[in-house]
Amino acid sequence: MLERGGAVVDAQTKLGATALHVAAEQGKLDVVALLLSHRAVVDRKTDAGLTALHFAAEHDRREISRHLLLAGAAADARTLTGHTAMHVAITKGHTELTQLLLTEGRATVDATTNLGHTGLHLAALTGGAAAAAALLAAGAAVDARTLTGLTSLHIAAQKGEAAIARLLLRGGGAVDARTNMSHTPLHLAAEEAQLGAPEAA
Repeated sequence: MLERGGAVVDAQTKLGATALHVAAEQGKLDVVALLLSHRAVVDRKTDAGLTALHFAAEHDRREISRHLLLAGAAADARTLTGHTAMHVAITKGHTELTQLLLTEGRATVDATTNLGHTGLHLAALTGGAAAAAALLAAGAAVDARTLTGLTSLHIAAQKGEAAIARLLLRGGGAVDARTNMSHTPLHLAAEEAQLGAPEAA
């Protein structure tokens, strides 16, 4: 269709998706390569602000992600909610893809969503101990705060994520950090009956 039919390579659906978005989501590396060779816009966004790299990150398409990055995809492109591809990968539990975005994509390790969540916050929120370790190794700010003043340790304590809490404490996380409402991690652990979460090992 592209070679002979004159199809518009960046034609969008009503939600703003292009063929590149679809191919990235479906894991069609050959189609991604073909579309890019026909000058598909690598960072075209859907109406929700998703790029092809976001779709690849959501579905753990590592080779496609690498191909998109080599084609110039912006690792730090943000959705309407402020999520980067790294945020998506962390939320979905795709640690290897998270590492690829950090190393090959040079993703900003402390990029924040519109609510102020960093990747480390999201790892704590979703129980991603491996992702948390990778982020800390990449230099993530252990005590970065959300708009409401939550650190990653607050979230780990609230969620009962003891392994992540230990990682954060070993990384220098402030055990008595206070939110905007002056809650410490211990307060949040007590609220959720997760008193073991903030203890150092």
